[in-house]
Amino acid sequence: MRAILLSDNYYLCSGVQGSRVDTLFICGELEIEKLRKTSAFTNIIIAIEHDSLRNNVIRAIKKSRSRYIVLLNVIEPGRYVKIDNIIYSSLRFNLQPLQYLMEFYHSVRQHTFTRREYDVLKLVHLENNKIAKRLNLSHKTTSTYRMKIQEKMHMRTKNQLAMHRVKSALLAQKL
Repeated sequence: MRAILLSDNYYLCSGVQGSRVDTLFICGELEIEKLRKTSAFTNIIIAIEHDSLRNNVIRAIKKSRSRYIVLLNVIEPGRYVKIDNIIYSSLRFNLQPLQYLMEFYHSVRQHTFTRREYDVLKLVHLENNKIAKRLNLSHKTTSTYRMKIQEKMHMRTKNQLAMHRVKSALLAQKL
């Protein structure tokens, strides 16, 4: 399996380059434009930590209909989840499991978020009691939805910033 790793971390790019993986350092719109002009890749690993840069790269890749894995720092090492036909994995990775995920991309078990989980995710920047009021739910139900999102995403941290990063990555896929 050949793949290209896209990252905003120069040291990660230089450390991963090998015979089966090409790397592309993404630091702005210029590189994204180069990516659009390049022939479509079939396997792409996105290891971009900057939210808006990652989302812009995803938009460009979606147009090429390539398969891709999004690596997120908030996911526990060695874990992954497939939601809405996109695989999310830990940013702490080695290539062998990622190659396995790419090889068996279509057979990886699909998880889904319920409509209510997406509703809660969209409002994750608010406190639980404010989310509960907006969605006409109880505080406990809102908390449960938040916990289910964290469990499905195998999140290693449960703080507000981590939830924001997951929200950014997941909602970018919906565009």
